[in-house]
Amino acid sequence: MPLHRLLGVFVLVACCASGTMAQTTVRVVYPMVRNPLYGEGVEAFGSALSQLTGGRYRVAHLSRKGDEIDNLNKVKAGARDMLDASTGPLASLVPEVKVLDQPFLFTGYAHARSVLHGPRTGVDTALMEQIQSSS
Repeated sequence: MPLHRLLGVFVLVACCASGTMAQTTVRVVYPMVRNPLYGEGVEAFGSALSQLTGGRYRVAHLSRKGDEIDNLNKVKAGARDMLDASTGPLASLVPEVKVLDQPFLFTGYAHARSVLHGPRTGVDTALMEQIQSSS
């Protein structure tokens, strides 16, 4: 999936989670301090989001605001817009995502990306349907 389409999906999900399409701040929470692993990824997302929406949306970093399961529940409740976390908390709601944690499942980044973000393989669609039906 092209980056601009993926960002569009994130924006839509974030807006729907908050209950309003007029929101200008997307609250992204992650479980660690603002570091390269999480912080730079969220920063890149925020820059692209701002650019693609003409500055209409911005990202607020909310690091170290509770554990991943607590934050996942806050996203479900609308208290946060997005969560950047491991599959662990999501697996507590949708056990099928545990398949992604299997060692050597993918031969590398390109393989994982082609399965999870490429043309519809069925794997990504099935997992997304499971995740959406859990909410």
